[in-house]
Amino acid sequence: MFMRLLRDLVVKDLQARYQTSAMGFFWSIINPLIMVLLFTFFFSHFLRISPPPGVHSYALFVLSGILPWFAVQEALTRSASSILDNSSLVKTVKFPSVIFPLYLVISGIINEAIGIVLLLVFAVYWQGSIGLVFLLIIPVLALQALFSLGLGCIVATLQVYVRDTMQLLGVILLVWMYMTPIFYPADIIPPKYLFVLTFNPLYYLLSIYRSLLLRFELPRAQDLLVFSAISFLSFYVGLYVIRKRGRSLADLV
Repeated sequence: MFMRLLRDLVVKDLQARYQTSAMGFFWSIINPLIMVLLFTFFFSHFLRISPPPGVHSYALFVLSGILPWFAVQEALTRSASSILDNSSLVKTVKFPSVIFPLYLVISGIINEAIGIVLLLVFAVYWQGSIGLVFLLIIPVLALQALFSLGLGCIVATLQVYVRDTMQLLGVILLVWMYMTPIFYPADIIPPKYLFVLTFNPLYYLLSIYRSLLLRFELPRAQDLLVFSAISFLSFYVGLYVIRKRGRSLADLV
């Protein structure tokens, strides 16, 4: 029952993304490309920021940061209202509420995979070769899904109790985006502010992405270990929160 409903929800969400617009799944490519062009022009031409060593294109550098950021951002913003949006199901069908943020996270990862294919095509074009190490992005996506799901469960539960959660989340995500080295290399940050990166989970995720998809080399063990630990912790805490409050959610939506 659970798996069938999960599959149906994922399929329905993907169909809503692609079948209700003339451009279909091409929007998954167009949106990040527009962001890449915009920020590449601004940061590389006005601020004169160059990509880090080993990366041949600033546009590739930005794209490799935008893709995981968009996926995490979308997972959190859509998960926040997922329980309230499905209040009729919550009240009438008995199944774990975690299914709502879960299907959105899965749908978002599938959507992101389209952009990753595009990124790889550009990386091969600019850098002239490819290494099979990029296949390790698959387990990394699984870790990213755990991370997003955990946070998604927390904000989805909070939104039921505190209806201003989505507005606050928007502010947090805006600050989080500019504190993450998506559009600029981490090495331009003054040493006294580097502690910000230490406590930023997406710093480690983006470092892994850029090692696997731009340089075609193994990521640093520290990045993998830290992000893995954060992902499992996020998943455990989020699952605990939504299960702990799951019984009372149907009475509040």
